[in-house]
Amino acid sequence: MGKTLVDLKISQDVILRGRLYEPESNLIKGIVIIVHGMAEHIDRYDSFMQKLCDNNYIVIGYNQRGHYQTIVDYKDYGFISELDGFDYLLNDLSNVFKQIKDKHPKLPIFIFGHSMGSFIAQRFGQLFSTKVNGLILCGTGVNNNLMLRTARLLSKCIIKVKGPRHKSKILDKMTFGSYNKNFKPNRTNFDWLNTIDSEVDKYVEDKYCGGIFSAAFFRDFFSMLITINNNNELISKDIPILLVSGKDDPVGNMGKSVNKLYNEYIRLKIKDVNMKLYEGRHEILQDIEKEIIINDIILWLDMHLIENEVSDL
Repeated sequence: MGKTLVDLKISQDVILRGRLYEPESNLIKGIVIIVHGMAEHIDRYDSFMQKLCDNNYIVIGYNQRGHYQTIVDYKDYGFISELDGFDYLLNDLSNVFKQIKDKHPKLPIFIFGHSMGSFIAQRFGQLFSTKVNGLILCGTGVNNNLMLRTARLLSKCIIKVKGPRHKSKILDKMTFGSYNKNFKPNRTNFDWLNTIDSEVDKYVEDKYCGGIFSAAFFRDFFSMLITINNNNELISKDIPILLVSGKDDPVGNMGKSVNKLYNEYIRLKIKDVNMKLYEGRHEILQDIEKEIIINDIILWLDMHLIENEVSDL
């Protein structure tokens, strides 16, 4: 019991390095799957996962393809596949879900996704929302389709000239370059992540955080965001959804696009949607109200433990 390092076999060639937290108590409430964001890794969620475990939840998180321990060589950092990279990330989540469900068929399963992970969780919800007991979308938002199509076109042009593995500073700056402007004078390139300087420094000093990703990654990311925007009506009306974000998170346009996503779910008549904005920036689980946020998430989980009829993947 406690924290265990795990290897999650997805295929003959793909093993995801993960972390499994199992409570000492036999009174296990449910399971939470953690899907981390872009250019970070699952170890950054250690205290959050431990707190969930202390509250009698089994917690499993894994390093996604192109990230940290799942890559064999650092040159593969930020690269998933030459084509359809986010289909692989979605398939990985589906595989992890099935593995943990097969092991604990009677326990409810919730998915927590942060930033890029929140978009993967959104897409999972569109395709498999009758199979999961709830979604927690952290550091999320809505993106404009016209801008996404333009960005995808630029990605394709860069791939044509430089190749799919090219680490594109242009695409990186286009995606993240404006995020720091609200926090001038800037101390680092990542001030937008957190109000606490020491937490920003941890990110900056971690070689597996904040790196530049491949052109193929960006192309497929933009494609996935377009797909998500066009398919929200697929989400089950009965799935509970919790949106949490920092009030000063530029990914969520300082709360505006988080509120837009909330209103979209309300328009679609999803019965159980809640949203809360907290003091802080993008990485709210390491920011100034982290204890409040984690306690609120645990309370929300506890309130949604009433058994639903959940089918197998």
